[in-house]
Amino acid sequence: DDHSAGFYVHNDYLQIALETGIPGFLFLTAILFVTAFRFSKVIRIVNHDAPQRIIFISLFAGLFSVAFHSIFSFNLYILPVMLLVGLFLGHFNYLADLLQNAPTKQWQPSVVFRPFVYYFCVAIMAFTLFSYFATLGFAYHYQQYAYRLALDGNLKDAHQAYRLAQILDPRTDSAYYADANLLRKIALVLDDRPDLVNTLLDEAIILLDRAEELNPLRPNTPYIRGLIVEQYPDADKTEVIDAYQSALSRDPRFLPARIALARYLIKLDKNDAANQLLREGLEFSYRQVTPSYLELIELNHAAAERTGNTELAHNLSAIFNNCLLY
Repeated sequence: DDHSAGFYVHNDYLQIALETGIPGFLFLTAILFVTAFRFSKVIRIVNHDAPQRIIFISLFAGLFSVAFHSIFSFNLYILPVMLLVGLFLGHFNYLADLLQNAPTKQWQPSVVFRPFVYYFCVAIMAFTLFSYFATLGFAYHYQQYAYRLALDGNLKDAHQAYRLAQILDPRTDSAYYADANLLRKIALVLDDRPDLVNTLLDEAIILLDRAEELNPLRPNTPYIRGLIVEQYPDADKTEVIDAYQSALSRDPRFLPARIALARYLIKLDKNDAANQLLREGLEFSYRQVTPSYLELIELNHAAAERTGNTELAHNLSAIFNNCLLY
């Protein structure tokens, strides 16, 4: 069910262990244990009337909640959360030193370095961070903008917007396969220009290759590849089927690929294989009622009527009506 190419296992401790090995896991847990040990040590000696006491407890509660929730999520891979945790941890240790009357050393770069060097380094760091986050934000904006343009029928500008998103964030696969699908749709309305159609489809395949390289687990990419290969005048039947099956091997619940493969098998007069494929789709649970799910029910209903399975047809009809009510 995960579409992130397996980047996140929804458990930060397991994730750290997978990526860095046992040393990384021990280092992370050491930070947690040291923080908990310091809290227990300070809270025993601090005066109940100390004004910083409630802030100190609150900071530890915030850090503990993130640490506990990270058993079920990937907080430590979300940059805003990491920044907040860093601020919490820094202020926590500052208050711990204050409450323990511990000797501290302060290092002020603005005093050590010349003003020009100091401000130049700060400006470079700020510009680097801003550039990174700004490009990610603009890439997301242009991808959403391209989607809206495509819905409005402005396909040329949508293609340009997708290209901008790819330039700004070349590591995200969604902008590539979405652009490939857009080129495929443009080719559909250019039947009278076969050379241009082939050029567009070839370009779409290149985009899909890039998306596949970035994220080899997303089912959308082979599904769109199957649609594109099917559009070629001399389509390779085996390649089309393999592409759809690859999408289903990544996510058996990915209904667009299941339906597309079933329709293609029917087109090749392989009705038994198509019926079996559609029946297999009913064995899975789905999170919500979508147009693809309704189409799956309809196709199975038509197959049941065609094969004379009246009981299944009746049950599917009832399911379809309940879905419409839902």
